[in-house]
Amino acid sequence: MPNEKEALNSLEKIIAQKSYDETSFYDFLRFWAELETNKPIVLFLDEFDVLAGESLVTMLTQFRTGYTDRPEHFPQTICLVGVRDLRDYKIKIKQQEELGILYSPFNIKAESLLLPIFSLEDVRALYHQHTQETGQPFTEEAIVYAFTQTDGQPWLVNALAYQACFRDLLDRSQVISLEVLQRARESLN
Repeated sequence: MPNEKEALNSLEKIIAQKSYDETSFYDFLRFWAELETNKPIVLFLDEFDVLAGESLVTMLTQFRTGYTDRPEHFPQTICLVGVRDLRDYKIKIKQQEELGILYSPFNIKAESLLLPIFSLEDVRALYHQHTQETGQPFTEEAIVYAFTQTDGQPWLVNALAYQACFRDLLDRSQVISLEVLQRARESLN
């Protein structure tokens, strides 16, 4: 897609500068949205919860600035993904630091969704969905192994199955066994 390539080139130029002003990200998102005239942009930012302090406030300020210009001049939706509920994220900004006030910088417009840790039954049900769609079953030992190795962390449960089913063992007639998942785990290390 020509528009996507032009947007990526623009982003590479910004990154190459290694010096950013307080509107660099906003400017890029606006540029990208204006390129994509056929459809609105939905942006997922993973591990967003690693930002802190002034950099977090600067980023959120840029999101707020573009919010009213959606979707023609800014992404329609921005999804902030992290391991913590972002509504509970508390920061101090310089003006409030002396007073010891903490506040949440997130004004969630829609909702904050939490993906809880999977139970063994959740892992079993998820892997059963794969079996229903492809005919490729998981052994009970493999399911229990996946649960114990990942502690039910959803991303890891999915990553382990993805490695086993879509990279290591493409033959759908073969069962996903304990040994297959052990090899998949080793591949992910």
